[in-house]
Amino acid sequence: MSPLEDAVRDPKKSHILKLEYIQTSFSVIRQILNLSIPFLEDLRKIDPTDRNFCVGKVMKPIVPYYKLYKVYAGNHSKAMSTIERCSTTKPKFQKFLQDVKKRSDSSGESLHSLLIMPIQRLLRLKMLLERLLKFTSESHCDYNDLTSCLQAVRDVANHVNHGVTEKENRIKVWEIQQRMVRSVRECSSPLNLFQSFHFFHVSHYVTFKN
Repeated sequence: MSPLEDAVRDPKKSHILKLEYIQTSFSVIRQILNLSIPFLEDLRKIDPTDRNFCVGKVMKPIVPYYKLYKVYAGNHSKAMSTIERCSTTKPKFQKFLQDVKKRSDSSGESLHSLLIMPIQRLLRLKMLLERLLKFTSESHCDYNDLTSCLQAVRDVANHVNHGVTEKENRIKVWEIQQRMVRSVRECSSPLNLFQSFHFFHVSHYVTFKN
């Protein structure tokens, strides 16, 4: 998000994308990040050799704010539509995304893949808490807090989980389409063009079959 915001604020690059499109695409991701960083710092302070370490106690104060994930997930389809439209109609934005992926500090993931990660991470957090509670004795000092945290995260995750597979498949299809478009542009013969379309249809089949 920061590279795009910086580009928009740069008078020389402000034509890349309107700020309103950025806000639509990223929704409350900044608030989620601000929620996660202190939690991570608190977790790092826990001594793993202490049998009485308390994840639930550390997590309990921020769990009510996990409702932000509902807002984020509810906006996800709109965000994807915005990015797809801008990527198609704004060549400079598309080039910007390609340039960012090549940066040394980039994960190499597409923007579509990055934007679904907060939803995926919440679902993984739920599974981690379930596993942690499974191996926590009811007599442990953190058992009650851990139980309440899991219930709160589970409620949000169940809401967010709706349509996740559909969202992931849509991202796969979009990425395949982008590769196909680039392949078509690079084609120098009818044979290459045929191979590109063959790849596209096979990829579609594999995506929806899975």
